[in-house]
Amino acid sequence: MRLTARYHAAALLLALVLAAGAGARAAGVSGARARSQAIVADAEQLILAAGKSDPLDTSKVHAAVDRLREAVQVDPRNDEAYVDLGFCYGLLRDPDSAIKAYTAATKLNPTGTNFKELADIYLRTGEPDDALMAANAGLVKDPKNASLYNAKGMALNDMMRQDEAIAAFRRAVQLDPTLDVARQNLEALSARKTSISR
Repeated sequence: MRLTARYHAAALLLALVLAAGAGARAAGVSGARARSQAIVADAEQLILAAGKSDPLDTSKVHAAVDRLREAVQVDPRNDEAYVDLGFCYGLLRDPDSAIKAYTAATKLNPTGTNFKELADIYLRTGEPDDALMAANAGLVKDPKNASLYNAKGMALNDMMRQDEAIAAFRRAVQLDPTLDVARQNLEALSARKTSISR
């Protein structure tokens, strides 16, 4: 049940991100990209519907994967289709395919957001070295991205490099004081380090 709740939360987060980007996607898009974006929008509706089911409706996630593959065939440079594919593969517990999809997105559009997605999947699959590389690559592109600093801190913590992790979490909080997860990570790690040093 706990995993199902996490997947529902992830689907809700995707819904918020998708709603924010919908207007931007519609503007200035033509030809193959417009067709590909329309297919992505259909797939996103399937993902949202899947997330409303308890347990997660994997048949709808699989249908979304099929639609997203179609979107990539129409426009192979549509990084948003790859990001959504990565998300779907994460829901389907196929980390290798998720990593491939997020990697493709970062190659097509090396934004901080795409690198954060890649760092997150590496963290979820227990690959902190790769997560750190993805976070650092994203920070080169987007040096003020608090979420990337949080991902960097999580990777460093998993690598038992607590002082560096604390510095990364602290930087995340400085950049975005409303990023509660970074603040909680900073407080928890700082408290743990203090109790160990006593």
